[in-house]
Order: sequence, then C-alpha cells, then structure tokens
Amino acid sequence: MIICFQFIVVNTDGCFVNDDKIIINSTQRKQTFYALESINVIDKKQQDQIIERNHKRSLNIKGINCISSIISNRYKYQLYYFSRNLEHVIFNEPNPEDEYKCDNIEEFLINLTEPIEQYLIKFLPDISKNDYCGKYQQSWSFIEKGTNSLKRFTNVPLLITFLNEIV
Repeated sequence: MIICFQFIVVNTDGCFVNDDKIIINSTQRKQTFYALESINVIDKKQQDQIIERNHKRSLNIKGINCISSIISNRYKYQLYYFSRNLEHVIFNEPNPEDEYKCDNIEEFLINLTEPIEQYLIKFLPDISKNDYCGKYQQSWSFIEKGTNSLKRFTNVPLLITFLNEIV
C-alpha cells in the first residue's frame, strides 16, 4: 500500500484566545486590529463576528488536528501553524497590508541568507519533549493556551524536521 503525506499550514488568527480578549475600540481605523494580548475591534457587531469566527476556527483546527490520517490510514496528514499569520512571524508585522503580502514574502525569500528552518526555529515554542511526536503535540498544546495564538510563534520547523526524518 502506498501512503501519501499531506501537510497543511494554517494561520491561527488568534482563534484560541478567550472571548474577553476581543475588545471594542471604536477609535481605531481598522475594523480588526491584532495586539499582543487582544484582538481589538471597532464595534459590538465586529466583536460578535470575531468571537463566532474564533469558536468555529478553533473547533475546526482541533478537529482536523486530532486525527492523523483519512481513508483507511492511506492518506496521512499533519497540521502546522503560524500564530496570527505568516507575516507576523516572519516580519513581526501583526497587521499586514494585503496589497504588499506577496511582494514582501518574495523579497524575503530572495534575501534570506540562511535556510528557512534556521530562521523559523527562533519562533518555535519552548518545547521540552525530545521526540518528534512529543514536540508536535506540545507545540499545539502551547499555542492553544492563553494568548499564545496572538504572539509570534510557529511550529513549521517541525514540518522540516519530519520531512528530513522520512527522506
């Protein structure tokens, strides 16, 4: 039997924060503004939408992440994350402008002077486990706690570790 691997990378968009961390700030310009300890929104309607989005998104992520294969164990997959978003982790830009995202990533990759895994390892949560499976599970437990999904973390370096192990 041939086993296929699929790897999915998601942005958490702060979906694991408690509802009380979604704060109304009617003076801000953006409808949604991500801070280190909160998601700031412009009004009650937006607050309700973000709370609902977070509940759905966190349930979906947890649901997808609790199984490791589909269709009789033939298709294995793993889920990896960038907290908030890729731009936050790579550029420390928590609220990037959509129009510049592709250009900024392209420029970053062109100018990167080290392997991407070395760059990203700085943003892997502090993990005490030694084996890959333990690190993977611990990285997910970490990002789901408190406001960690708003901070600058990723477990994508574990994807690179996994690929190196199976190759």
